Amino acid sequence: MIISVNGKQQTIPIEANLEDIVKLFTESPIPNGVAVALNYSVITRANWKSTPIEENDEIEILWASAGG
Repeated sequence: MIISVNGKQQTIPIEANLEDIVKLFTESPIPNGVAVALNYSVITRANWKSTPIEENDEIEILWASAGG
């Protein structure tokens, strides 16, 4: 299945949920300081695992950073 992650087309396994995608693209099992939007709607961390990914979904993974 083809989706967009941070503006780039990606091919992923047919059955995946949002948590799978976050783990794959952050290379971390439980990333801290991460927010995720699916098709322009923010999805809370508690709902990542229960949110299925569909063909042509657009996902934005955002990291918080400190500094000035």
